[in-house]
Amino acid sequence: MSTLDDFIIRRSTLEDVPAISKLLEEVALPGDPEFRLMVGSGIVPQQEMIDFVVATHTHSSVILHPCSLVATIRSFDNGCHSGYNKVVAFRMSCAAHHPGHVDEDSTIQSMIEKSSGLQRRARMFKDIESGGMDVVMDTTPSSSGSQEGSIDFLQLTVDPNYRRQGLAKKLVQEAIVIAKSLPESRCINVCAASRYTSRIFQDQGFQKVSQISYRTYQQDDDDGKPFFNADLVDEHESMELYRLNIEKENTLKPR
Repeated sequence: MSTLDDFIIRRSTLEDVPAISKLLEEVALPGDPEFRLMVGSGIVPQQEMIDFVVATHTHSSVILHPCSLVATIRSFDNGCHSGYNKVVAFRMSCAAHHPGHVDEDSTIQSMIEKSSGLQRRARMFKDIESGGMDVVMDTTPSSSGSQEGSIDFLQLTVDPNYRRQGLAKKLVQEAIVIAKSLPESRCINVCAASRYTSRIFQDQGFQKVSQISYRTYQQDDDDGKPFFNADLVDEHESMELYRLNIEKENTLKPR
């Protein structure tokens, strides 16, 4: 069994895109409650959803963000250590509402414009960020809307063969350290689609800002019908938005 000492965590590069895409398609999406509900409820066709998530999460602004990290494990060739070549986990991030943001990419915009399902999905994320029908919001001043200098933590994925070894927690912790070191950063936002990821971020000090119930969430043109097929909802009953405010030390020295 591997231990944390067998892994190297580093910033992702464009060379990691094939490995990240493979983990997204084979591991992250099949196990993601939001993906299963979007597809199972007939909101977005499966391949369209896969193509969109892979395109957004492998966009250069995401891959090259300082808080986007991969974990690689030592590989061996004929019994000899040949380097840390296999990507087995990743934590993707992006700068929210910033020039060059993935959402401003023309290809991504075109995918959304051509798909009513992706448009409805985008509206759901806007609802959870700003408040909408059936969205429970924390009303404290620091929780409302996006903040300048905010960082979005995106997908967190670990290969099933390397789980229960602390990799997910380690990736989040190291990404937080990097985020705190960035002079422009003010807060970190993350949408947790499952109870497992919610627990990880709660343990790292994130506070819940808002949530939607998969069983009861509606959009204003749904005529009172739930957005998702409630029969498909399992133990993961809600999507939750978490935020970690970054405290900056006062760098002014007393006279």
